[in-house]
Amino acid sequence: MRFSLLRRYFMAGLIITIPLLVTLYVLGAIFNFLNTFIGRHLHRLAEDSPLYAVPGLGVILSIGLILLVGVVGSTVVGRKLIGYGEALVSQIPVVKIIYPSAKQVVDLLLSPKEIAFKRVVLVEYPRPGVYVLGFITAEGMAETHQRTGKELMHIFIPYSPVPMTGMLVLVPREEVMELNLSVDEGVKLIVSGGVLIPDRQKQTEEAA
Repeated sequence: MRFSLLRRYFMAGLIITIPLLVTLYVLGAIFNFLNTFIGRHLHRLAEDSPLYAVPGLGVILSIGLILLVGVVGSTVVGRKLIGYGEALVSQIPVVKIIYPSAKQVVDLLLSPKEIAFKRVVLVEYPRPGVYVLGFITAEGMAETHQRTGKELMHIFIPYSPVPMTGMLVLVPREEVMELNLSVDEGVKLIVSGGVLIPDRQKQTEEAA
C-alpha cells in the first residue's frame, strides 16, 4: 500500500476520531468530577492490567485504530454510518454542543478540502478608524444589491485565536481594502494574535 494512501486514510481517521475523542474527554471529565471515587477505582484497575506495563502499546493501538477508522470512514458504507452516528449525536443534550464544535475545529485544521475564504481584506469595524482583518467568502447576493442599491461583499470577521468562529458582515465593495496576504497567512496572523507577520510585510514595515 502506498504511503500517500496510508496518509489519506490516517488523516481521514483523525478527522473522524478527534471530535469523538474530544467529546468523550469532556464527558469523562464531567463524569469523574461527579464520581471521583469511581473514576479512581477504574484508573486503579487499568494500572493493574498486565497490558498496562507494555511500553508503547497504547500508541501503537491508537495509530492502528485511527487507520482502521480512516479506512472504514473512506468507504460509502462507512460514510453513511458516520452520518447516522452524527445525526444521533445531535439529539443528545450535552454531546450535541461539544461534538459539532470539536468537529468544526478539526475540519478546518485537517480537512484536505480548501477553505471557502477567497481573499484577505481590511474593513473598518466596529467603528470608523478601527480596522479588522476579514476574509471574502462571497461577492454578494442579488437581493441585498437590489434592496440597498450597493454591491455588498460578504466578509467573514474571525475571532482570534480561533478563526473558525466569528461573524458575517456585509460591506460595500468600495469600502473593502484587499491585502497582499494569502489566506494561510491571514489565518496564521489571526491565530497568533497578530504575532506571525509574513517576512515581506515586516520588511515593508521597516522600510516605512
